[in-house]
Amino acid sequence: METDDSVDAPADSIKWAKNLFRTRVGQPSLLKRIVAVLTADLAGGRPAFGERSASAAAPRQMLFTAGEYAIDLRITGSKKKFDIRGQVLGKELGDATVGLEGTGFRSSLGENGEFKLSGIPGGKYSLVIKAVDLELVAEHIEQM
Repeated sequence: METDDSVDAPADSIKWAKNLFRTRVGQPSLLKRIVAVLTADLAGGRPAFGERSASAAAPRQMLFTAGEYAIDLRITGSKKKFDIRGQVLGKELGDATVGLEGTGFRSSLGENGEFKLSGIPGGKYSLVIKAVDLELVAEHIEQM
């Protein structure tokens, strides 16, 4: 070892070789996506046990929970076209939008977290509420 007269590799070559074996760590996603769970579904027009009659014009009410948020929906209309009125309950979401995934139906949240989507053709949809760093998703929305 005392007679070793070898020369070290250039610094940029050493750095390049070390970078070949480094694992790339991706940027952590800043968007948090929460899938809401259906906790209550009250369909209008269906008589409950013990009721004398049911009104066919009553809206379908659905309540979803997603972490510290709740999504209250009222669905009215027929099987061909229906409207959704709703409200997001919980912490302030700020400048958020509401839409049906895969469609052009969009709305913005009002001052109290309320929104309305109108003239939706019959089918199953996923409702997506998008804020700056949060996405709430309520799946299987349809008119009964």
